[in-house]
Amino acid sequence: MKLKYSDSKDGKVVFDKDGALGRVIHTSDETEYVNLTLQIGAEIAPHVLPFSSTFFIIKGVAELVVDGKVLDVKTYDIVEVPAGSSRGVKNSSDTALELLVIKHF
Repeated sequence: MKLKYSDSKDGKVVFDKDGALGRVIHTSDETEYVNLTLQIGAEIAPHVLPFSSTFFIIKGVAELVVDGKVLDVKTYDIVEVPAGSSRGVKNSSDTALELLVIKHF
């Protein structure tokens, strides 16, 4: 078994816009793990991607919008979004929101 260690603080920045920062933790042929942090009030507008994603809320409260439906999520919640579905997120916490996004290719 081959083990890989990745430090998210040194990860490649894949998103940095209006208080939202995404860093790659690990990438393989089938998946990519992204640590996503949204500052208070920050949001990522709904967008469609050709792969499924799993959102794991590490810390905070958010509105996750999937195909126009608003889901109120909190620490330790998990939401799976199918390929081709619209997804967006807004930090509704009074602190920074931290989540893990797992992209399934």
